[in-house]
Amino acid sequence: MGDEKDKEIRQLRQRLCATLEELGHEKTRNNELTHMLDSLRQEVTHCRSVQPIRILVPRYILTQDSNVATAHKHFEFEIEVVVPGSPTFVVQRRFSAFVELHKALAEIKPLEGYLPNLPKTKGVFGSTNVAADVDARRRHLQIYLNQLAAIPEVRVSADFVRFLEADKRSVPTSEDAIIMEG
Repeated sequence: MGDEKDKEIRQLRQRLCATLEELGHEKTRNNELTHMLDSLRQEVTHCRSVQPIRILVPRYILTQDSNVATAHKHFEFEIEVVVPGSPTFVVQRRFSAFVELHKALAEIKPLEGYLPNLPKTKGVFGSTNVAADVDARRRHLQIYLNQLAAIPEVRVSADFVRFLEADKRSVPTSEDAIIMEG
């Protein structure tokens, strides 16, 4: 009878050790989950603390390549980026740069299916009313950029930041460009 009690005590000790070990693993898992949750909270706080920005596309410019042989005309859209408490800065982008930005953002996994639609890409030079078509595109690009800026993952993406940064390209001179106010 003593052997049975000893056997039962050993089994209870083994079960107790197994339970304590499992609780230790559970505590470790809880700590890991708590750490992950804290990291997510910090990311969300960071995204919310990013300064609100407003993006304007007030005008477009019809420019011609400086290479006389090709004399290719294209429109560049002037983009004003307004961040409260900071100076407003201006960049110019061709429509093809918007297309490249959209493609790059679409490759970011969390953004798949959440990006606003890019305005139509139909050519405007064959249109009977080029000015109206380009002005409509300008307005839609402004809406598009502000919708993108409202998505925290986009706002902090390298592609979006690079798109809005001033580049070293020369700004068209008045001899090379026709400025159209929207």
